[in-house]
Amino acid sequence: SLDQGMSVVDRTGRVTFWDDAVERIVGCPGKRALGLSVVGAVPALGNTGLSQTIHEALKDRTARTSHVSLSSAAGARILQVKILPVAGGATLLWQDVTERTQAEIALKRSVLLLRPVESADWPAPFRRDWSSRGMDGPGPP
Repeated sequence: SLDQGMSVVDRTGRVTFWDDAVERIVGCPGKRALGLSVVGAVPALGNTGLSQTIHEALKDRTARTSHVSLSSAAGARILQVKILPVAGGATLLWQDVTERTQAEIALKRSVLLLRPVESADWPAPFRRDWSSRGMDGPGPP
């Protein structure tokens, strides 16, 4: 599922806009978030470094991307937050990347499990030079 949302903070880091998608993604009503910092609105984000990243982006006016883990009753989710400085503050683009991240981890694990074993890694009785037989890489023992 593609869950994306947007919020806006002023130059002091206080929320001025919080759309319905962000509300769903982080589990905080927009009415509660307005006027608070992002961490004030969603305390579970307090130990993620997101607040510092927002502060740095506001200070040096440079876009940044942060990946944070958010635990909730529904389970842990991985969020990507793009912080884009704009006049008077920053726009935050939120995306739940949990499924994509889990798929990438599963793919990396399967690649590691399926990688060919080099002939040099085999016990001595099974090592063969398959290149002379027109074969690339190790063949069957």
